[in-house]
Amino acid sequence: MNITILIYIFLILLSLLTLFISSIDINKDLFISIILITIFIKAFLISDYFMELKKVRLKYRLIPIFYLLIILSSFRVSYFN
Repeated sequence: MNITILIYIFLILLSLLTLFISSIDINKDLFISIILITIFIKAFLISDYFMELKKVRLKYRLIPIFYLLIILSSFRVSYFN
């Protein structure tokens, strides 16, 4: 099976996971943590495979990852304060 199709399926499963988690009654801190982790995984897969950053040097692949970590960390800090 093509890797692109597997990535699409995994992204859909992560989206369904967030939908499922939003429908159940769990702790809001745990909910936000799970959502932020799935956002990070989805953004990493999209930048690595669909933006074709997998083919460039490591330093260029790390730029969107660090940017995403900064943004998600600021969301987490602002939520828990």
